[in-house]
Amino acid sequence: MAKNTIIEQLREQLEQSLAGRDLNDLAKNLGYARTDAFINHIQNHILSDAYLGLNSTHFDKRYFTKELWQKLVVELNIPKSLLDEVVEELEQSIKAYERHRPYLNIQTDFDLNKNSQPLFALSGLVSRFKYIKIDFQHFKPDKKQMFQYLSKLIRSHFNDTGGKLSFWGNIQNYDYHHSDGSVMHFDINGQVKS
Repeated sequence: MAKNTIIEQLREQLEQSLAGRDLNDLAKNLGYARTDAFINHIQNHILSDAYLGLNSTHFDKRYFTKELWQKLVVELNIPKSLLDEVVEELEQSIKAYERHRPYLNIQTDFDLNKNSQPLFALSGLVSRFKYIKIDFQHFKPDKKQMFQYLSKLIRSHFNDTGGKLSFWGNIQNYDYHHSDGSVMHFDINGQVKS
């Protein structure tokens, strides 16, 4: 994720605002009976999350994450317009993701003529072995932002499988199907093919 994205700007603003505050006082001002619940929410459900918890339904017995964000904006003097912009970007990302869920299609040297398995049996194995779904947590509407994640995922998958898929043979390359319907072709080293 590029460091200058609107999400990263909001993350930096929150981190800077929290750095100069007494977290015990802040937790009390926000109505928390226990500071540890507040700190846990901030550290484990906001700052550690790629989308700052804004796509989460986490509830800490005081606030849902989106409610806590509304309180933090006021309490820490974070521009509400910045939070609104991040929420809008997130909503657009969710729409793009759900319009056409992205995935990797694994291409192998499989030859139907040389295989003794019944075709109907093989069809059930396609989704299990030849596709890798991309979770929303890793999805970016901009394909260029997906490149680094996909390269790492492909190298890891190829190494974990030893370059072979059960029933399907040796892995030849990977095709990434993006939410906009376009396809990017990767070699087994995670590099884009021309």
